[in-house]
Amino acid sequence: MENQKAVGPDEVPIEAWKALGLAKLPQPWLLMYADDIALVDGDKGRLTIRVHAWREVLENGGLKLNVAKTEYMTCNSTDLTSLRIADDTVERTDNFRYLGSVLNASGDIDRDIKARISTAWAKWREVTGVICDPKMPVILKGHVYKTIIRPVLTYGSEVWPVLELQRQFLNVKEMNMLRWMCGVTRKDHVRNTYIRGSLYVRDIADKLKENRLH
Repeated sequence: MENQKAVGPDEVPIEAWKALGLAKLPQPWLLMYADDIALVDGDKGRLTIRVHAWREVLENGGLKLNVAKTEYMTCNSTDLTSLRIADDTVERTDNFRYLGSVLNASGDIDRDIKARISTAWAKWREVTGVICDPKMPVILKGHVYKTIIRPVLTYGSEVWPVLELQRQFLNVKEMNMLRWMCGVTRKDHVRNTYIRGSLYVRDIADKLKENRLH
């Protein structure tokens, strides 16, 4: 969404909220934060009508829907046709990113987990001067990890339908980070439990269970 309008406390342009009311879109089917917007519907025909209504009221409010950055995804559907907005075709995708999470048409979370790991490593590298410093107390390293890096790794995990293989994958990747922080490798034959205990970093499986929404 392109705009030069004033925004509210949620960073959504005020005119966009006005457009929401004018388009009469039911809020549970509209996810909106800043310029990240997702319209959801169980019927393609209704969705097309809502997209056109949304586009029209946005333009009447001085905003513009950026069709080039708009994507269309279906879940468990045999309809492979595209979605059109006026004379433009909306690109069809099997994955799209919304507020840092990667949503998949099949409903699996493999791609989201890999994206979280990649982002966590990037954050890890930003603070290597602290967490990989041999002079830094190990407990402090663990505190920095839990405060800065692990929240990035587990972002969105509250709604993950995690499988055992995925938990193991996350555990392996996290242990790689923790071993680097402690300056040890697998050749040193130091147990994972000892490393986690030294850093005061709980098993990630426990953290995922604690975070999960019930």
